[in-house]
Amino acid sequence: NLYGDVAQTDADRRCLELANEQITFLRQGMEDDQAATLTLLEERLDTADAIENSQPQQAAKIRRSVVVLYGDQPWAAAQVKRAGEALNMQP
Repeated sequence: NLYGDVAQTDADRRCLELANEQITFLRQGMEDDQAATLTLLEERLDTADAIENSQPQQAAKIRRSVVVLYGDQPWAAAQVKRAGEALNMQP
């Protein structure tokens, strides 16, 4: 306990309950946002794959964007890896 053995009031307990509810709400929102972003990244990488032969520079731009924008996001590691591997395979 941060404040030692200080007794919590009902108001203190309610405040902590509300804070925990808010944390849960924010985590769920973050997870939902990440899931939507992962779907978008997969779609963009699919587009890059589809245009690779006809527009290789545009495909590379899409892939580089994924690497640069999401390279430090652990939740997007698979998409960043996919983009990076495709960039490394380009002539």
